[in-house]
Amino acid sequence: MGYELFEMKAYIEGEWKILRLPEPFGTGDWQLYNISIDPGEINDISATHPEVKAALVKKWQEYSLRNGVIDHNGRFDELYRKAYGNHH
Repeated sequence: MGYELFEMKAYIEGEWKILRLPEPFGTGDWQLYNISIDPGEINDISATHPEVKAALVKKWQEYSLRNGVIDHNGRFDELYRKAYGNHH
């Protein structure tokens, strides 16, 4: 299952979830979570599972093509930073 709304993107498969939130809501990069042991999505485990992250990013891209998702290519990131500040 995948979704996208104004650069807030996610894809879930089984216990794995990738999430991309623009600044200041997130890092602006894809993050990886094992939602079976971290349902609150607290610990990004991208560094320890790069192959899972890469596979899910590819699946999100395939999902977005199949469903006509328009990739805004970060266009809204700057708008979010201006509206909400950069609070990292």
